[in-house]
Amino acid sequence: MDSASGRLSARKWQRRSHHFIGALSHPGVRNSLVSLRSLMQQPVKAIVAHGVPDGEPQEVGDLVDVVAASTESPYPPVVAMVLRVGNRRVRLEANWVERIDANGVLLKSLPEDLPEFSRHQGELLLAKDLLDRQLVDVEGVSVVRATDLYLAPLLGRMCLVGTGDHGWWSRYWPRRFSRRRNGSGHGRIIDWASIEAFPAPDADDGIRIQVAHRGLRRLTPAELADLLEKLDRLGRMELLDNLRPEKAADALEEMEPDKLAALLREASADKAASLIGSMEQDEAAEALRDLDPEEQEAILEHLPARSAESISKLLAYPEVLAGGFMNPMVVEVSPDDTVEQVRQKLVGLGDHRHDIDAVAVVEDGQLIGDVPLFDLVVASANTRMDELITEEAPTTVDVDAPVNEVLERLVDSRASSVVVVDENNKPVGRVMADDLIDSLRQGLRRFYVPRFLR
Repeated sequence: MDSASGRLSARKWQRRSHHFIGALSHPGVRNSLVSLRSLMQQPVKAIVAHGVPDGEPQEVGDLVDVVAASTESPYPPVVAMVLRVGNRRVRLEANWVERIDANGVLLKSLPEDLPEFSRHQGELLLAKDLLDRQLVDVEGVSVVRATDLYLAPLLGRMCLVGTGDHGWWSRYWPRRFSRRRNGSGHGRIIDWASIEAFPAPDADDGIRIQVAHRGLRRLTPAELADLLEKLDRLGRMELLDNLRPEKAADALEEMEPDKLAALLREASADKAASLIGSMEQDEAAEALRDLDPEEQEAILEHLPARSAESISKLLAYPEVLAGGFMNPMVVEVSPDDTVEQVRQKLVGLGDHRHDIDAVAVVEDGQLIGDVPLFDLVVASANTRMDELITEEAPTTVDVDAPVNEVLERLVDSRASSVVVVDENNKPVGRVMADDLIDSLRQGLRRFYVPRFLR
């Protein structure tokens, strides 16, 4: 059983019942759906064709693709058609279209001077860019494949309103049999407002297709990790590019180690370094452990020297020892520093706020105290740090302390973290309670454990 298949939390199951939302909740839209695959199998007709007398609509060409504007609207409007007329591949603007329905595309007329097709900036070719490609259903928190796309009129314009993941057989299953089974011939359709698409840059004209990714911000890191593990290479990289660095880092940290290693391998060294650089250093080291030494080195070379050095030191320790899963971020202060001076120092460390619960008081290179942040908050600004040091020795472990020893020290002290020190009692890192939990759960990952239960 694939580990990703069992991670559907109650929240995700609840979302799965809400596919028909937005435009698809209106019966008029539902009853007007037009299948893109069906359209492309029918000839394009015109009411008045050049050189043909008035009368029955005449066949004038074949539909190659439908062009939609990639706008902020959740339902991209159709702006043009790509037609094959004779031996030419031409562009026909949407204002020449009389109607689009289940019977095909009917034109008002076919202009004589249609230009050769070219894509404009900000346009999607529905068949080329989206059909048969992976899409993200944000409401269902799942990856679907667009086996068909659906158009419908909205506010006087034909728009892309949904997609169907009907399985590969839908391309060959006779549509008349589908109608017998479900009465509509469309099957399950996902509202386009809940879809995130990741089209590739157009290889023909080099245009990068911009798509607004509105729904990603609603997903949790664990849900994003599920999607990253299911998407193909292009989709993974596009998804990561559209996340804030801190959210991308959280999602990467939730991925299965082997899937994360595969993602780093398929990325360029520069891109992999960018992803690693967005993570906390202890998490970054954990991500690199499943790579070969040569692969680790290639990525570390693209990191800032200080970050690369810190991560390399973590990698030098086995992951089951404190030195291997500690966070090297330790705030060191002098006994003579005042509380106000320490507060100002902390202001510049906002990016590490989740990894700081205390400050280490160091004298002559040795740890003499560990002052909790709460004590800094309630102390007066002019109080010296040595006045906040208690008689009780700070909670520490050696860099080579095993996981169980770190756990015992943390439980015995009832602290939220322990300071990791070297042989000279110099602080070199800190193990937060969540770091310890992450280390302990690595052993569980040899077996299937749903992510939402971890």
